[in-house]
Amino acid sequence: MRVMASSHPAIFECLEAVSHDMGASAGHASYIVADSWVGKLAIAEGALAGLSREDRETLSIGDTGEARVIHERSPGLKVAYDLLLGFFNDWIDWR
Repeated sequence: MRVMASSHPAIFECLEAVSHDMGASAGHASYIVADSWVGKLAIAEGALAGLSREDRETLSIGDTGEARVIHERSPGLKVAYDLLLGFFNDWIDWR
């Protein structure tokens, strides 16, 4: 499934940050999300939308310890964090 700024703005913002941080640049029109995550996108979007921009960036590309403090706040944030890790790892060996 393709995630776009218009369909999932908070997830898209985080995927942009991860992409840029990985050296793949930012400014893409969309990102592909593995099919196994399609049913969890609404959970991740809702959780990420409730964060400040700074916390979304920390969760996306911050230090592991700082990100843990954020994703331990709720099960939805853990889903979002796992989604971002899956994207970072190009969905290899991911749920």
